[in-house]
Amino acid sequence: MIAVMIAVVIAVMIAVMIIILIAIMIAVMIAVMITVMMAVLIAVMIAVMIIILIAVLIAIMIAVMIAVMIIILIAVMIIILIAVLIAIMIAVMIAVMIAVTLYQSARFS
Repeated sequence: MIAVMIAVVIAVMIAVMIIILIAIMIAVMIAVMITVMMAVLIAVMIAVMIIILIAVLIAIMIAVMIAVMIIILIAVMIIILIAVLIAIMIAVMIAVMIAVTLYQSARFS
């Protein structure tokens, strides 16, 4: 009876130890999985932040390029306007000079 009791106690102890080991392994696996999930989430967040930053930078660059193009266009238009005005002034001056010379020649003759 004593031998049987001892055997039962040893068997129960072994079973309890195996259950504890399995529980520890499961707990470790769960902890590892949570850690991995957290790491993945952090990595995804960092990647998303980097993508957003790149997108913002590209948008700023495009905006700056558009602004520069508009400024250049305005400058070109102003230059063309000034050139046209100068050309008109020169044409008017030439016309006035021709008219004056014609008038004088007509008067003297």
